[in-house]
Amino acid sequence: MTADPTTISRGEHEDLAVSTAREQVPGIDEGAMRVGLNLVRASNRLITEAESGIQRAEKLSWPSFRVLFIVWMYGEIEARSIARITGVARQTVSSVLSTVERYGYVERKKANGQDRRLIRVRLTAPGREAVRHAFMLHNQVEARLFSRLTVDEQQQLAGLLGKLVDDPHGCRPHPVTSRVRPTAVIWRRGGFSPVQCEGQHAPCTHASRAYTA
Repeated sequence: MTADPTTISRGEHEDLAVSTAREQVPGIDEGAMRVGLNLVRASNRLITEAESGIQRAEKLSWPSFRVLFIVWMYGEIEARSIARITGVARQTVSSVLSTVERYGYVERKKANGQDRRLIRVRLTAPGREAVRHAFMLHNQVEARLFSRLTVDEQQQLAGLLGKLVDDPHGCRPHPVTSRVRPTAVIWRRGGFSPVQCEGQHAPCTHASRAYTA
């Protein structure tokens, strides 16, 4: 009997996904798949609901909020560092910065060092107020979604997720497939995406952290 996607529960959806994969791909890591499925769905829900509130209040897209949040954290930062932290192309960061610059939220200036091509970014007063308010709305969504967990459970979950993203050897290839360039799996809007890492045992620098990726 075919499952009805309009009425299927989260648990039934998970079981269907695992059973389908098990039939088509022998030897799957079922436990890892269940963790990944729930992590993606939870991430999608958090970002979708937070982005909806932020867009209504501040007219900010999720990429714009991410970039502004990073600049808010560091006070002043090079544009290339924003690209490294978020794990997206410099051209993408430049496009987002152009958008929020038109809003009057950031200022860009050339660095004072030897390399005049480097661009430093800082928030304006309206930018600081916009990201402060946007973060307040975002945190309200976080508080509501995670209220189903106890304080201890929230700390445990944060610790487990931190353990995943902080693993310096997260990109090491499987010994059976060592000829294949290692792939880091990072979260982007809409799900996980593979990103090739450099070197046989290169540390993965694409790990998502909070609103900075």
